Amino acid sequence: MIYLNFVEAVVTCNETTIKVEMAKTYTIRRNEDKLHLNDFTNPSCNLKSHSNETHLVAIMGLGECGTRAEEDNDNIYFRNEITSADPEQIISRHHDVEIAFSCSFPKRANLTLGFRHKNPYAFNEKGFGSFNFQFEFFQSQRFSEQVNASSYPVEVYLKQMIFMQIEATTSIPNTELFVESCRATPYDNPNSRISYTIIENGY
Repeated sequence: MIYLNFVEAVVTCNETTIKVEMAKTYTIRRNEDKLHLNDFTNPSCNLKSHSNETHLVAIMGLGECGTRAEEDNDNIYFRNEITSADPEQIISRHHDVEIAFSCSFPKRANLTLGFRHKNPYAFNEKGFGSFNFQFEFFQSQRFSEQVNASSYPVEVYLKQMIFMQIEATTSIPNTELFVESCRATPYDNPNSRISYTIIENGY
């Protein structure tokens, strides 16, 4: 088996898809008709629909085309590969291309709802994918009517109940949003020395 380590692939990750682009080298052109992703049975996962004369291009959803989800303490990883291995053979000695690629998403992010109302909120980290969140105040515990953006900053009385909701506006397969901590501060600074704890360790 020859692993193709010298091909430079550009991997682009977002909250729903993975895109892989690489130049068609001699080895890739020689094996082009045999190349496939992990899931070779789904017609939408073929490598020809997005490719062109000079570049091999693969685009797939995070939970599609045989993409595997893994995780550690800090990140969620989505892994797949482009290979020329014969999918009908358990053991193959005749393929030349095996290009593994992955996307990683950080599991933690800081979210601030302050005096300026933005919708939705996007968090990006270089080299990683991004999650989009929506963070809103509501009029009552029914969570049926949002506080109008023109009312910001929201003024409340001491000990008055406030109703907030945060949700991911994009979905990643087999993941859940967990709010680990939430603090109120007089300034747009999560590390402010003056703060009131609303949620700590998920409670």
